[in-house]
Amino acid sequence: MKNDCSIVKELLPLYAEDMVSAETAYFIQQHLEECEECRSEFERLNIPVVQAINTNTELLKEIKRQFRRNKVNTILLISSLLVVFLVSLFSYLTAPNYYSYSDDLLAVSEIGPGSINISFNKKVTGYRVLEESAPDDDRRIIHIEAWSTVWEKAFFKHGSQNAVIYKVDERPLAIYFTENHTGNYSDEDDHLIYGTSRTTHGGAVTLPGLSLGWGLIVAGLILVVSLTLFIIMKIKGCLAAWNIHLIMLPLVYILGHLCVLHFNIVSYSVVRDFSLIMLVAVILYCAALLALNIYRSRKEIDRVTKGL
Repeated sequence: MKNDCSIVKELLPLYAEDMVSAETAYFIQQHLEECEECRSEFERLNIPVVQAINTNTELLKEIKRQFRRNKVNTILLISSLLVVFLVSLFSYLTAPNYYSYSDDLLAVSEIGPGSINISFNKKVTGYRVLEESAPDDDRRIIHIEAWSTVWEKAFFKHGSQNAVIYKVDERPLAIYFTENHTGNYSDEDDHLIYGTSRTTHGGAVTLPGLSLGWGLIVAGLILVVSLTLFIIMKIKGCLAAWNIHLIMLPLVYILGHLCVLHFNIVSYSVVRDFSLIMLVAVILYCAALLALNIYRSRKEIDRVTKGL
């Protein structure tokens, strides 16, 4: 009997895995019915092995914190992109569409010995009156520009607008309508609508602001230099956080310019356009930082998950 027990105990692992012949299995089964000791050994072999589970609560809490941070950052990122879209839409809707001179655009009349009235067509929703400083000219020179916007055309009903210009001294008055908003920036003189033209210096020309175009070029050059440094440092294996930020700064400015002015490099409303470009650039920079934090957080979640 003891010999049988020794043989059966040696065969039990194979019997439990169903790796013995039918005759051997029958022999073991008959023995197990008679031998309580071997039966207990067989039951022990059949108990499933439960693997230890890592119950490190600190790691689980860290994963939960990362997921919560990712959720907040994602919401902020989507909100930032939505704000960029709204600012770009606002820029388009309120962008001045300047008019060139035509006979039906405005009418000029004297309403007294010392004042000139300029009445605009109803399609004009805004105008600007600027006085030119011309020390070499004995005249008082006034420039007028008129525009409309998509926003005002769609949502506001304007009547005829009037501008009144007063004679403040004895100098002869000359009023020009700015012509260069038509796109021919340098080859068309402003249109004289009142007074006399220059006798020695030709007509007046209003040029657009080019500073935003130069800003775009400078930002492009900085971006090229930044990318070159990034590639060199990546090859050398010495990348740092400031490398990414150095690339992001000119990039968001370029994207801001595209959102506000599209591919135009000139502007007749430099202050307005630059303010909108900087606003979009700041929002895009914050959005880029949020996206970078989301990426790093996901990498941290993967690292922590592997530690469980």
